Amino acid sequence: MPSVKENTGKAYWRSLREVENSPEFTEMLNREFPEAASEFPDGISRRRWMKLMGSSLAFAGIAGCRWEKTNIAPFEARPEGRIPGVPEFYATSIIAGGEPAHLLVSCYDGRPLKVEGNPEHPSCLGSSSQYAQATILNLYDPDRSEFPYQREGRQSFAREWEDFERFVKDFRRTSKRDRGKGFAVLLPEISSITLTAMMSRLKAEYPELATYQYSALQARREKKSLSDFYGTSVTAKYNVSAARIIACFDADLLQKFPSHLQHVRGYTERRDPNGEMNRLYIAESQLSLTGGMADHRLPYQSCKISNLLLRLEEILIGVDHPEKIKLDEKASRFVGAIAKDLEQNRGNSMVVVGDCQPEAAHIIAHRINRFLGNVGKTVILRKAKEATDIDSIESLVVDIERGQVKTLLMLGGNPVYDAPGSLRFKEALEQVECSIHLSQYLDETSLSATWHVPEAHPFECWGDLLSLDGEVCVTQPLISPLLNGRSMTEVLSLFVDDQRTPLQRVRESVAEAIPEARSDDGWLQLVHDGFSKQSVNAQVELMEPSMTEEEQNSLRESLRLPKDEPRELVFTASDTLYDGQFANNGWLQETPHSMTKITWDNAAILGPKTAEDLGLDHGDWVVIERNGAKVEIPVFILPGQARGSIGIAVGYGRLAAGNVGGDTEEGVDPVGKDVFPLISRVGESFVNDFTIEKVRAGESYEFATTQEHHAIDTAGMKEREDRIGILVREATIDEYKENPDIFKDDFPFPIKSLWEEPSYDNEAWGMSVDLNKCMGCNACVVACQAENNVPIVGRDQVRKGREMHWLRIDRYFSGDPEDPGVATQPVSCHHCENAPCEQVCPVAATVHSDEGLNDMVYNRCIGTRYCANNCPYKVRRFNFFNYHEKLEEPNRQLAELVMNPEVTVRSRGVMEKCTYCVQRIQSAKIEAGNEGRPIRDGDIKTACQSACAANAIEFGDLNARSKVAKAQADPRSYAMLAELNVKPRTTYMGRLRNPNLDLVESDVTPSHGT
Repeated sequence: MPSVKENTGKAYWRSLREVENSPEFTEMLNREFPEAASEFPDGISRRRWMKLMGSSLAFAGIAGCRWEKTNIAPFEARPEGRIPGVPEFYATSIIAGGEPAHLLVSCYDGRPLKVEGNPEHPSCLGSSSQYAQATILNLYDPDRSEFPYQREGRQSFAREWEDFERFVKDFRRTSKRDRGKGFAVLLPEISSITLTAMMSRLKAEYPELATYQYSALQARREKKSLSDFYGTSVTAKYNVSAARIIACFDADLLQKFPSHLQHVRGYTERRDPNGEMNRLYIAESQLSLTGGMADHRLPYQSCKISNLLLRLEEILIGVDHPEKIKLDEKASRFVGAIAKDLEQNRGNSMVVVGDCQPEAAHIIAHRINRFLGNVGKTVILRKAKEATDIDSIESLVVDIERGQVKTLLMLGGNPVYDAPGSLRFKEALEQVECSIHLSQYLDETSLSATWHVPEAHPFECWGDLLSLDGEVCVTQPLISPLLNGRSMTEVLSLFVDDQRTPLQRVRESVAEAIPEARSDDGWLQLVHDGFSKQSVNAQVELMEPSMTEEEQNSLRESLRLPKDEPRELVFTASDTLYDGQFANNGWLQETPHSMTKITWDNAAILGPKTAEDLGLDHGDWVVIERNGAKVEIPVFILPGQARGSIGIAVGYGRLAAGNVGGDTEEGVDPVGKDVFPLISRVGESFVNDFTIEKVRAGESYEFATTQEHHAIDTAGMKEREDRIGILVREATIDEYKENPDIFKDDFPFPIKSLWEEPSYDNEAWGMSVDLNKCMGCNACVVACQAENNVPIVGRDQVRKGREMHWLRIDRYFSGDPEDPGVATQPVSCHHCENAPCEQVCPVAATVHSDEGLNDMVYNRCIGTRYCANNCPYKVRRFNFFNYHEKLEEPNRQLAELVMNPEVTVRSRGVMEKCTYCVQRIQSAKIEAGNEGRPIRDGDIKTACQSACAANAIEFGDLNARSKVAKAQADPRSYAMLAELNVKPRTTYMGRLRNPNLDLVESDVTPSHGT
């Protein structure tokens, strides 16, 4: 790969191409506009073009400006409390991204439309993840399955539910005679009282029933280690807000961890410079959101993380390992600094290990947390009910091969796609006489099963979940099933002849655990709140470990400690698709990865030095081979990746996801590469026994990445820092306390306007973004897209720089490309009071309101794009195509329902941008007017603000004594490009780091903390 100069004169850079000043990046910056739009993109077949635009039509705005003529049928008697056009809100809980999500869903005239977090639930307090935000798109996905399908030979035929019910009736009659011998059920990992009760009833009716459990990305190592360590089934909850020192070892605590929203809120609460700031350490192989927020980060191979823990245990507890632990000087100082901080903060710290690490590594962390007195303070233990008669999917495959499984019922999941490749689950499934798969899509597993049964969306059915704290949470239907699907418990009820309604089934099961729910008032209150206020999993007092010292030592010695410098392959969950279940969700496919900024793809991620060692360059193709399985995948070079470590996200390469995520039978190519065949065991996260080889010499893959689009550079790259200052401003906490004005602008010249400045006597809306809290998780990006009908454009258009997101998150690196500092900055329209876009528009399509909003008048816009060129923040988006235009797709009425009726759908040739969610402003003004009161601070929350778990965004009236006014008056507040005198209404608060001076002075982590 090209060499990177050590001193480029740049404080921040977005990519290696930028820090190298490559000709491609310079040409991109000098280009005034993105490529002109042709009627049809080059290099794409007409068939694929129609598919792609049909998906955009379905997910981005078929509604258009003119509706089909219909007759309005009014209610004969309006339902009590319902006003047409006024949204109603319902609390519910679902599984999103592998963990419970507690939601408040707005419904317009009976149509679920926008997802927010439940503001009353302690795990989210109104925030939500990108997975939860995008769930509403799945509800209205036309690719969801509508009918049961029965496979006969190599073909599948659509059936009716009555046909499947007759099949189950016949099965019950014959199977009960054999006490269910040969009958097996494969379950996902879901904690549900009703599902547990139904499984118990199923077991009672079929005593010989075998049950198995599998979820692709839940290794359960922490759970198992806790059970082994304490001798009973317990779970650990991390009270991040109570910890001053946090040490993470391959643990993405702030994104890919149970209760991560609560962790984010707790972490950012302790980043207040006016209080006692926390300090975050992390050692990891691949740059994560937690790594980007850390005060000190050590890029370290996953296979060697246990070495760090053993050394930490040795320093703190005095345990001698029989095999001498060898650490390089940098790692040794890193661990030493952590040990010193932990020792000085006993009971006020935590050590967290990722689930990808072996059980022995978790045992070491439990020992350290107990030794430091953290258990019961920052590490909370709760009792958990674990089923003891459930086997793994490996046992299922073995039993199938032995001929012990004749009928297999698979409730959810997609094991044909995501089971470890060595299991050859598809081949095993073919040996089962009758297989039944319940899923929302006719996916890879459904196509291989005898019966496919359509599953109801969580917004269409009754159910319940147990939160990670043990609260009983109700899932309530927000709309009747759109595509005739049924829930897991409804399907199980057929096998036990349960005649109760779904509501009766859930209510009776929940009442067993929550006595208050037995009364009508108690049940209605539970449904209204969405969750119980009491936990069924009691907190455990300080427990003594049942594992003996000899057992602990034996387990510790089982760790495989690399003696050399091995090369490793690390499998991670996708930031956007998780394990592949969101592959047909266009919002998430087009959401940029938090660090690479890749959309519509995965890649083999290497650090600069590793790429140099292997003779690889960015975009090269490689073949990775392991245990006979081969995957061909392009290379992406990412700063901060540990040397010798190659990271790949799973969840891509789906063959039967749908018209967005890939459907080979319909001629839609897979998105990305499937790497599950490289995995040999359930929960396998990193391996060393693989080979990597460069192929397709001379061919370079072009990623659809947004990291260099819309780069802010009005004066040229070389002079940027000298001419317009630093866009992202950060300092250490000591520097800030010594000089509180460190973030303030100091212009050597007076700034005056050529125009008469208007006064704003009414509301003056403004926003403040705290960079000390923002992680760049993308929840705000998806929330904005869902709220404002932002279209999906597809991979080919993203490659041309035509992505339509109103809100982008700039990610900057600084320092050494092998160990860079990371800063993120959300950027949307700043609603400048002296807006450059308004001054160049020839038709006054962008104008100022009397409240200071920079408004767009869509029916005036003629598409000159002068405004986009004159915008210093590069936040305006142009509709190169009619993404909502109806092409050759069949009836898409279902997809229309995802559109927000309060936001105009834009057409081709029109510019669009952030509006500060003006529709929410107007709704709050109407509500306040109806109640005869002024708008209160907090009445209006923009979509991005509502989703943010970090509470990094404040919005409100700058004329009032509001939170946003106080934030903009804070010493850390600054305006981006203030020297241009555009007077933006959006300002930022500078980022502060809390480095360990021992590490800074030793220059161990020069990129974090200096």
